[in-house]
Amino acid sequence: SDWESTLEIPDDNREQGVSFFPTHSPQPAIRLGLQRIKGFREDAALRIIQARTGRPIRDVQDIATRAGLDRGDLAKLTEGGAFKQLSGHRYQSHWDIQGILPETPLLDHVATQETPYKVSRAPQETDDLHADYTSLGLTLGRHPMAILRDRGEPISACNTGKDLEGFNHGRVVQVSGIVTGRQRPSSAGVLFLTLEDETNNVNIVVWTRILEKYRAAIIQGKLLLIKGVLEKQDSVIHVIAGHVEDLSHYLEHFTPISRDFR
Repeated sequence: SDWESTLEIPDDNREQGVSFFPTHSPQPAIRLGLQRIKGFREDAALRIIQARTGRPIRDVQDIATRAGLDRGDLAKLTEGGAFKQLSGHRYQSHWDIQGILPETPLLDHVATQETPYKVSRAPQETDDLHADYTSLGLTLGRHPMAILRDRGEPISACNTGKDLEGFNHGRVVQVSGIVTGRQRPSSAGVLFLTLEDETNNVNIVVWTRILEKYRAAIIQGKLLLIKGVLEKQDSVIHVIAGHVEDLSHYLEHFTPISRDFR
């Protein structure tokens, strides 16, 4: 990564097996910049960019020495998952940076000769998700809804946003998702919700009588289950809510996933 995020264009001339882009997906990829890491300094990032030219990075000790990184720099990089390719996972990275020694001829020789300790337990998927959102504000791993759907009902029994595209107008559906938006026009007796699952956004229409019945869940809930009727006209799809459940407790292990409601 550079300091800013960059767009990577597939290179058709790369040798087979080297390209990071599958042949069936020629879309450009976004490589996140080091500025995405919360609290990480630009001057440290620029030293890393300069230091890694010329020869490959061997390990965490190597880049720490070559880029002049202190413990704070290394901790921020670890929290952001930047050492995954060098250490394997965050727990190992945390251990590795504890073993970073000052740069002297004697200690450098000792650090090179020692056999590194291997942390046997890797973080669980939810641990990495938590760390990603804390440090980066996003995750490159699976969406929280995909993880929850794999764990069974009630979320596994819900239709996805992608499913709705293939359903007919008037069908009764059940959807669930993380609330990403609430909007209530002052001149209308309706509230609009936007739920996000691992496949798409789902637009929900909540009429006043349903809002009054399920007010606490609708206003306070971070993860909702909605039962209602699908309304579909061309590419415009939304669900008219008839029943609302607050499933926010399922997100406890994913804290601090935060959403700004507007």
